[in-house]
Amino acid sequence: FVRAWKYTEPDPLYGKYTTKEWTRYIIECQPDIEPADAFIYRNESFTLYSREELERLVGILHGELFNGFRPGLFILWAYRMEWKELPTWEWNMLKAETHLFFLGVSPVKIRTDHNGHTVTFYKKTEQYDTL
Repeated sequence: FVRAWKYTEPDPLYGKYTTKEWTRYIIECQPDIEPADAFIYRNESFTLYSREELERLVGILHGELFNGFRPGLFILWAYRMEWKELPTWEWNMLKAETHLFFLGVSPVKIRTDHNGHTVTFYKKTEQYDTL
C-alpha cells in the first residue's frame, strides 16, 4: 500500500488560479509624493512607479490582476519569477527576449517556461577583469 499525495484547494477565490501552479503576489498601491495624483505599487520583492509598469509586469508574467480584500490592495496571480546571473560573455550569447530595463535591473534577458509557469530573468554578473 502506497499513500498518494493529492493537491486540493477547495473553492479557489480567483478562478483557475491556485498555488499549485501559479504564484500569488500581493501588491499595495500607495500615494506617491511626486507628482500629484501618482501612485507606487509595492510588493515585498519589488516597487513599480506607475500603473503602466504594473500592467507591463502583468503581461510579462502572463498573469491576471484582481482587486484585493481591502482598498489599495491588488492580488496578482502569475508565473513565478526566477533571477539568474550570468557572466557577460554567456549573457551576450543567450537567445532570449532582451529588455533594457526591468525592476531596477538594466539590461535583462527573459525566458518563459509555459509548462512550468516560470519566467526567468537573466542579468549580467558584476565582473571585473584582473590583469
